[in-house]
Amino acid sequence: MNYQTFKLNSQFSIEIDSSSLEKDLPAQIREAIEQIWQLEQKSRSVFNGHILDVLSWEPQKLVGRFVEYKSYIAQLRDPSLKAYLPIHILGLTGMTQWQDQYLIGCRAPHVTLYPCCYEFAPAGGFDDTAVEHCQASIAKQLGTEMEEELGISLEDVIEITPTLLMREPLSGDYEICAKIILNPGRTQKIIFPTTEYSSCLWLSAPALKQFFEKSGNVVVPLSRQLLQYEF
Repeated sequence: MNYQTFKLNSQFSIEIDSSSLEKDLPAQIREAIEQIWQLEQKSRSVFNGHILDVLSWEPQKLVGRFVEYKSYIAQLRDPSLKAYLPIHILGLTGMTQWQDQYLIGCRAPHVTLYPCCYEFAPAGGFDDTAVEHCQASIAKQLGTEMEEELGISLEDVIEITPTLLMREPLSGDYEICAKIILNPGRTQKIIFPTTEYSSCLWLSAPALKQFFEKSGNVVVPLSRQLLQYEF
C-alpha cells in the first residue's frame, strides 16, 4: 500500500472547525447510525467519543472538525452511508526512541482497525482534550497517548517533533507521524498489556527491520511504509 507522504515543518498547525456533521443529517441516516452502533456495542466494548475529520489541508495548515465515533463506524460498516458521512479521519503515530531502541506494539484483538498487528507506538486519534485556542496540539495528544496507552511518563520525554503527514489513497484517511525522543538516562520499564496493546517491544533499528520482514509478523501498512521512509 503506497501512502502519499508530505514533510511537515515547524509552522504546521491543526485548526478546529466548529461545524457539526451530525446536526443536519436526515432522520433515516441518524437511525441507521444508531442501529449499527447498537450492533457494534453487542459485539465488543466500545465508547462513542469524538475523532477528528479532515476537511482540508495545505503545507502549513490542516483544518478538521470533530465527529462522533459512531458516525465513523457506521460508514465503515455500511459504505452506502459514505455519501452522508464523508469522513476522513486524522490519526497520529509516534516513533518512540529510547537510546538506540524503538518501540512497537501489537494492537489488541478488539480494536477497530488492524487488530493483532504490529505498529510504531503510541498511535491513536485526536480528541477534544488536545484542543487549545481552536488548535489541536500534536504534542499534547501524543503525551496523553504515551501515558494512557504505554504508561510512559511525560517526564521521560525530551522532544516530540512532527515530521510527516501521510494519506492513504483508498480511504482518504490521514496520519501525522512524529518522532518522540525519550531521556536516554532514564530506565525504561517493561510495558505490560493495556487496552490498546497486547504486547510491546523495544528493538534496535536493525532488529526492527528484521522483525518487520519476518514471516508471520503482521504489520500495520502505515508503520511498514514509515519504516522504509525513515530508515
